[in-house]
Amino acid sequence: MDGKDQINCADSSRIAMTCNKSGRQISISFLGTCEGFALCNDNYNNLCVQIEENCYVHRGSLCDGEKDCPNGVDESDIYCNKVIKSFCRRRYNRTHDLSSILPDWIMDGHKDCLDGSQFT
Repeated sequence: MDGKDQINCADSSRIAMTCNKSGRQISISFLGTCEGFALCNDNYNNLCVQIEENCYVHRGSLCDGEKDCPNGVDESDIYCNKVIKSFCRRRYNRTHDLSSILPDWIMDGHKDCLDGSQFT
């Protein structure tokens, strides 16, 4: 399996993010993230954090108000107490609303905000 069945999904409620692949803009479903598939040129779909033994969360879904781990630890102060008052539309986002970003994301070489604003 190469994950290609997880790109360009017609159901917008299943789309986790968009990225560039071989010069084309593609959409990636939630099932195409954190699985090791080479779907995006920049490998952004695999920037994941192991929260617990059986819970891997894409870094873009940390502290976004949605519990991804069964006990919700990915939304706890352990991870979210460092959230800064800088907001953008996250590249990986269920709602595409403005969301705060983590300090570690600023100037780290990854485009986490759709408009690239965390680079400024």
